[in-house]
Order: sequence, then structure tokens, then C-alpha cells
Amino acid sequence: MNEDDRPDPKGETTPVEPASNATSRDEARFRALIAANSDIVWEADEGGLVAPLVEERSWEAFTGQTVAEQRSRPDAFLDVIHPDDRERIWRAFSEAWAEGGNYECEYRLRRRDGPWVRVVDRGVSVRVPGEGRGEIVGTTQIVEDARRAEERMRFLLDASKLLFSLDAATAVEDLVRLGVPEICDWFAVSIKGDEGVGIRTSARPGGTVEAPHDAYSKLLRSVSESGRTLFLPLVDEEGLRKLGLGKEDCAWLRELGLRSLLVVPIRSREHLLGAMAMATTQRPLQLEDLEMAQELARRIAAAVDNARLYADAQEAIRLRNEFLTIASHELKTPLTPFLLQLEAIRRRMDERVPEWLRDKLQILRKQGLRLSRLVDQLLGVSKLTTSEIVLEEERVDLGELIGDVIDRADELRIRQGCTIEADGPERLVGKWDRSRLEQVIANLLNNALKYGAGAPVHVSWDVDGESAVVKVRDEGIGIERGDQERIFGRFERAVSARHYGGFGLGLFIVRQLVEAMGATVSVDSEPGAGATFSVTLPLARE
Repeated sequence: MNEDDRPDPKGETTPVEPASNATSRDEARFRALIAANSDIVWEADEGGLVAPLVEERSWEAFTGQTVAEQRSRPDAFLDVIHPDDRERIWRAFSEAWAEGGNYECEYRLRRRDGPWVRVVDRGVSVRVPGEGRGEIVGTTQIVEDARRAEERMRFLLDASKLLFSLDAATAVEDLVRLGVPEICDWFAVSIKGDEGVGIRTSARPGGTVEAPHDAYSKLLRSVSESGRTLFLPLVDEEGLRKLGLGKEDCAWLRELGLRSLLVVPIRSREHLLGAMAMATTQRPLQLEDLEMAQELARRIAAAVDNARLYADAQEAIRLRNEFLTIASHELKTPLTPFLLQLEAIRRRMDERVPEWLRDKLQILRKQGLRLSRLVDQLLGVSKLTTSEIVLEEERVDLGELIGDVIDRADELRIRQGCTIEADGPERLVGKWDRSRLEQVIANLLNNALKYGAGAPVHVSWDVDGESAVVKVRDEGIGIERGDQERIFGRFERAVSARHYGGFGLGLFIVRQLVEAMGATVSVDSEPGAGATFSVTLPLARE
């Protein structure tokens, strides 16, 4: 039997791979493992650092230090380690070499293109029996890249918080201040406005925020017009020439001592909004920085879009309110003398006036008063949304005020076939704005009479701790629970306008006035079981 064959437990012969083939396969696997690793893999003996198995991951590929330079002396590898770290690293390395233990150190290593990056060495002593101290085999892990990735993610998160604002100009100014020195040494943003440049700001070392220098402005304008990214990982004379700037601008950029420059367009959908520039003086910008800048540009574009949409909405609201104010005044102007003339005719009527004419005049008067109330609501809501509510507080007897409101609603009560039941202490005095409070209670009472037609309406008031509570309850159609918050909105209603008239402004006005007085309003209702509106007023009794 061949010595490479072995019987298996069943008695059959199984071929055994020759040792040379197994060694070759293991070596291939080892090389593949090193090639798949992102760390630098090295080995060192008493002669100094030697070339590793995979050239792409070699010490030379990362640091630029050749194999000849590495082997020129045992401590030659220290030449590419930061001067402040060399003594500590050599001491740890020598101890591991002499004692045969493990070696681990964190330090700053110079990359072949110049910057210092933070790395971690981890080594293991390998000894062959009878051959002395042997070697140290280890890896150098670049932790700087991971930290930079974390910094980029943290910056994008912080930037998003700043950009979550409807004041785009302030948000962008805060953003460039945050960016220096967290991600770069110079940071500038330019956003086009409706008439030229809308936002134009930059930050330089020290965090000073100012208008961008002319050179920056030209680069920002060029990129914002072309939509093409400008990326110079290394700002050298050739790179400066490619920028197409004048001598003075190039001289200014030289004085800054820039190492890398990046300008990306800020684009919203298919529209170019502006551009953003980043520059560094020490650390070179990498492709990861370009990706971060492009993502940041997208977030800036979204923030600017949101701010502009909000501004457009505010302008639309302003125009609407202006229209409501003008329309209300224009409607009120002819309506007032119309009602006065109707009232004069009604007073001069005698028994000679036919009944049918009396009825027609009464219908005209009711419709005129209804139109007057609607115009007053329009005028009231326009005032509420265009200016701050000014309160004129005075001493008010709540029961007396409610009685006056009930008396004025008598005509509507009769028309709706309702009775009004009032209940409360004879005297409950507080300090409120009388006219505003009258309007609140009148709107709630009119609402109850409208939706509770043919049934009693209950009005009550009392003291609850440090507050006075007014409740208006009807026995009408009720309100679905899902509509109970919505009905306090402008032009909102819980039922169809075809069955109940009005603009849907009464409860909106109630809430606006109540909140201006530091009070609250709420509703409790079930469909078919009526509704109870409660107003809780801060009570400052005299």
C-alpha cells in the first residue's frame, strides 16, 4: 500500500493529498485572506521591517517607505511615525521582540501623500525552536478612516438638525459655522434668490462667518451655473490654472495654503439653486468627503425648498387675509345703510300696510342681519390672522355678561324653536376682556341653537379652583369623535354646508380668542347625544 493511502474505517482505501499540495493550498488561502483584509500586513525581524506577502497592502504602498529604506536599520520604520510617538513605539516594539510577547500600540503614521493618520498596530511574536528570537507578525489597522466616517455621519446629523428650520438664511449661516473646523478649514454656501443671490455666507478658520471672498464667489457661481462638481484633491499650480481664475484670485488661494478644494452644486430636482465649497489646508479631501458634500447639498436644497414653500404659503395667507379684510369692508359699507333703511321702514309701518308686505320686509331684515353676521365673521377672522389680539381687561360679572348674550340671541332662539336654560351663581366676578368674552359665548350659544334646533340649550357657569368654567350644552346631532379637534380649524365643520349655513369660522374664532385670553376650550360629544362646549377662564377675582 502506498504510504499516502490510508484505510478508512470501512476498510476501503482513501487517497491522501501529498503534503506539498496541501502546503500550496494553505499558502494560497493565506494570501487570499491577506488580500481580502483592509489592514496593512507586515512582519519584522532583527533586521527591521520586511516586505509582506501582498504588495498592495504593504507598508511601502501606504507610507511610501521602500523595502531598502525599511531594512537600512532596525528602527527605520520609525521615520514614518510621528516624532512624538516614536520613543513610545520603539520601546513597546523592542520589549515584544526581546520577551516574545504580544505587541499593540496606537500612534500616528504618515501616509505617502503627506498627512498623519491614526493607526493601531497589533503584533504576535513567532518563534521557531532553536532559531533564536524569530519574527513579529502583525497588522496595522487604519482607525483614522473609521473615525472620519463617524465624524461625517455626526456632522450630517447635526447639519440636518440645523436645517430643520423655516429660516433658511440663518440655518445655512449656522451650518457653515458648524463645518469649520469639524469637516474643513474653509466653508462657503451660495444660494440663488428670486433676484440674484439670496443666501451668501462663508466661514474660515476660527469660525468667523462672513461673505465669501471674490475667488470663492466666482467658483461658487461657476459651479451653480454649470451644475458640474469641481474636485481638486491636491491644489497645486496645475490645479489653480484649471480653475480659470485671475492672478489676484489665484494668489489669494495660494496664501491660504489650501491642500484640497471641493465645490458641489446644490440642486433641487432639475433646478440649480446654488453651490457649496469646502477646502482644507492639512488633511486632503477624499472621495468619502465628496459623497458627504453631495449628501449635504441635497439636504441644503430640501431645507431651502421647504423655506421657500413656507414663505409662499405665508404670502398666500397674507393675500387671502388682505382680500377678506377688503371684501368685508366693501360688503359692510352698503349693508349698514340697507339695514338702517329697513329698520326705518319697519318703524313707520302702520295697519294700512298689507300683511304680505310685512312678511317680505321681515324676511329682508332677517337675511340682512344674517349677511351682516357673516361679514362680521369674515372681518373678525381676517383681524385674528393678520395681527396680534390686543386685550382690554376689565372687571366683569360673568353671570351678567351671559344674561346679556342670551337676551341678544332671543330672536334666533325663537326661530330655532329652542329654550335656553341658564344656571350659575348670582355673582362671579373676574378680570377679562368683555367684548372678546361676549363674542366667545355668543358664538357657542349660536352654534348650540343652530345644531340643537327644537331642543333645550343649557348654559352654566361656576368656579372650579382658580378658574371660572362656562359650559354650553345642546341636545342636537352631536359630533363624531374624529371631528372634535378639526372643527376648531378655519373654515371647518363637522356636517355638510348644504344642511347648515355659515362659513365654518365660529369655533375657529372661539379658540383664537380663548387662547389669547390664556383660557382653554374643549368639547365633549357623541353622535346623536348633543355636544357640550366648555371654556375654562383664569379667574382673577377682585
